[in-house]
Amino acid sequence: MYNRDKRIRTDESGKVWICCPKCGKKFMPVRPGTRLIEFPLLCRQCKQESVIDYDGVSLSQRA
Repeated sequence: MYNRDKRIRTDESGKVWICCPKCGKKFMPVRPGTRLIEFPLLCRQCKQESVIDYDGVSLSQRA
């Protein structure tokens, strides 16, 4: 499945993953229908914190 947003990936088994907006590593799988509003994402790889919004289709990063 092709997705224009590089911060959201789909693996070969069909799971959808949210990726870190800073380093691009897989962070957590999400189920269909999941919505995140002002979610504090703390990446284990790059140790950076980002506040994200996810509406089931696209991911946006807050300032």
